[in-house]
Amino acid sequence: MTSDYQNTSSKEGFAAKHSLARYLFTVSSLMVLVSVIMIALVWAWFEISYFTSWSQRTLKNEMHTVQEMLIKETRKAKDYINGMIVSADSLMRIDLQHRVREAHDIASHLELFYRDVLPEDEIKRLIIEALRPIRFNDGLGFYFIIDADEVYQLYPTHVYSEGLSLRSIQGELGSHIISSMLINTRQYGEVYHNYRWLRRQGDTHYYDKTAALIHFKPFDWVIGTSGYNEDFLEKLQAEALSNLEKMRFGGDGSIFAGQLDGISLGGATKGQDLSELTDENGVPIIKELIAAAQKGGAFVRYVVPPLTVMEPRAKLSYVESVEKWKWYLGAGIYIYQIEDQIAAKRLEMKERLNRQFFLLALVLVLTIAIAMAIGYYYREKLEKSVAAFTNDYLLAAHLEKEQLIKSEKYDFLEFQQLAEMANRTFQKLKTLQKNEQESKIRYQAMFENAGDAILVIQGGRFIECNPRALQIFKAFPEEILGKRPDELSPQEQPDGEKSREKAEKIIQKALNGERQIFEWMHRRSGGSNFQAEVILNDYSIGNEKYIITILRDISERKQVEMELAKYRSHLEERIHQRSQELKEAREELIRHEKLAILGRLTATVAHEIRNPLGTIRTALFAVNDIIGTTDEKRLQRASILAERNIRRIDNIIEELLDYSKKRIIVRKKTNMDKWLRNLIEEFDFAENIIVQTELITGAYCCIDGEYFRRALINLLQNAQQAMAEAAAKGNILSIISQADEREYQLIIRDSGTGISPDIMEKLFTPLFSTKSYGIGLGLAIVKDIILDHHGQISFQNHPLGAEALIILPTAISSPGESSDKPAEDRLDREEK
Repeated sequence: MTSDYQNTSSKEGFAAKHSLARYLFTVSSLMVLVSVIMIALVWAWFEISYFTSWSQRTLKNEMHTVQEMLIKETRKAKDYINGMIVSADSLMRIDLQHRVREAHDIASHLELFYRDVLPEDEIKRLIIEALRPIRFNDGLGFYFIIDADEVYQLYPTHVYSEGLSLRSIQGELGSHIISSMLINTRQYGEVYHNYRWLRRQGDTHYYDKTAALIHFKPFDWVIGTSGYNEDFLEKLQAEALSNLEKMRFGGDGSIFAGQLDGISLGGATKGQDLSELTDENGVPIIKELIAAAQKGGAFVRYVVPPLTVMEPRAKLSYVESVEKWKWYLGAGIYIYQIEDQIAAKRLEMKERLNRQFFLLALVLVLTIAIAMAIGYYYREKLEKSVAAFTNDYLLAAHLEKEQLIKSEKYDFLEFQQLAEMANRTFQKLKTLQKNEQESKIRYQAMFENAGDAILVIQGGRFIECNPRALQIFKAFPEEILGKRPDELSPQEQPDGEKSREKAEKIIQKALNGERQIFEWMHRRSGGSNFQAEVILNDYSIGNEKYIITILRDISERKQVEMELAKYRSHLEERIHQRSQELKEAREELIRHEKLAILGRLTATVAHEIRNPLGTIRTALFAVNDIIGTTDEKRLQRASILAERNIRRIDNIIEELLDYSKKRIIVRKKTNMDKWLRNLIEEFDFAENIIVQTELITGAYCCIDGEYFRRALINLLQNAQQAMAEAAAKGNILSIISQADEREYQLIIRDSGTGISPDIMEKLFTPLFSTKSYGIGLGLAIVKDIILDHHGQISFQNHPLGAEALIILPTAISSPGESSDKPAEDRLDREEK
């Protein structure tokens, strides 16, 4: 029975398949065939590689020689063209000079010959008629005569103009060209004149023109000829093209030229637009030549089309541009001789390969015959092993009981290994089937015992749910399955959007592979709403797409969040209340500190004012004592002393008011260097002080001119006083400005005694002073003014004295920018 089953299985299952033994036999035969062919191909590849390398070297060397020759010939032709371009004006002048001198000689000869024979009018007519028919420069050149009254006596191309006055004729810019030419010719005897003139009546465009004029003294005539520069240039170009066509090199090499717009300038195609001309390979010849010329010079290879009687042949050209004339100029040479030489070598190699391939074919036939005989023997043996293994495998696969294949019965090692692999495969298959059953049981247990609701959506409706979902919705299965998510929800979600429309959008995104995590308002079976957190993930089984939904009731969490929000609001109210109390306490503290400063300030002011008042009292007592006497000098000294101390009291009060009051700062965009130069000119420096300035930045800053003036005058006075105390060092005051895109720096440097370190720390402290007079508010006021301008001020010593550095931001707004914001109260600023 087993044997019948095995034979039936073998015939039914494998009758239509190829035999492995035959397959291996065929493969081995093919391998021999391929090996021989590969040997032949490798040999042929070496032969072809050698030939290719040789042909490339030969072609490269020949082409290198040809390329050097093409570059040389092209540049030789270009030098010829450039020479003509450079000498174009000179050649035109020489040609016109030669022509006008010929006319002068004709007129001089006729006048001399007929001077004593004919009247003057007859001689004039003879000269005019002798010059009238003369033409030159391809019929474009002629002679004209203008008399002393600026009247045309001869103008052969416009006879109707003869006898007409030329004084009213104007050039392109309204200038009287004819008058200018006549004046210069009579002054110098022979002149050239370049001007712009219309080509024909009715034109509106003027063209460059050159005239050669000569003075014919017997009749006070001006004889001349002229020509348009454009006509002479065309003649010059035609001459150049004629000479280029005669140039030959390298046997069949030639020079060619064309316009950069594609118009041919030579040969059978002269005057034709060849911009669309292509060769037999589709190469746009003229476009490639123009592109190579515009690059500054390059090579172009193409096949010359049969525009003439010659057959198409490969050609190599080198091209450069003549920018002045808008030409491309090049040299080309046919390269078919090099290609013919390589083609002959290629044919010789082909014949040699054919002979050797014939010998290889004979070897191949013999080798295949031997290989087939050996392969046939092993094929028979292999077929028997394959048949035995197939029967054993099918028997083991169809029996329910585990039955292993006996590997030791096979002759070939490979079949023994296949038997062992088949046995391991059967064992793994049994294990996988067992694991799959266990996985199904575990999944079902997880689905039914999950702490969150799990539902499956297909086609927009729930098709499966776990027990936890029934508990959350407080519903029976039939109340959930088959329903859409919006049918288990209120009509609108908390954000006001319709539940159905919103659910469809979210489901569509999930089906597109986007994981969805969101909050949703659901409705239980009893009609009560609850807040849920939902996660949607898509998955597929075959062609069917599903969405697995994990749903969690978060109603309690939302309630806790609401309570936390209420507590946070209450806490913010308490913080605001405490902040207000702290603010009030701080303001009370500042008020007390202001009172303390005011007390110190009152004591200082009282002391500083009491001293000048005592001096004034003494001076007045002296005045009373002097009254009635004749001691005027003593009376004058007492009066000056009283006035000085009154000014001192006034300055103290001024500083006190300036420091304590609120300022209105009105900033305007100002040229700082110019403003400083004006200030320096106005300041009353001592006669022994040398002022050196370096104010060349030209920078602008926004400043209040009046307040900034007070600050700088204070600094200049301090510097002057410091230098008065150290006169031995030399009284030099330097004022220097520096600036960049962001800031302006002003340096005021004196040659005084410098500043000691202990004083440097207190310079800007209110009520601090090193002088025997003043209340110590000067530098404090200066600093406040600089700060009001968003600037900085600092002091430092240098080898000859001290210097102040002021830094201000440069102006970035339009002129007239201002700020009327009051400056902060000085006492408040000190407290802060």
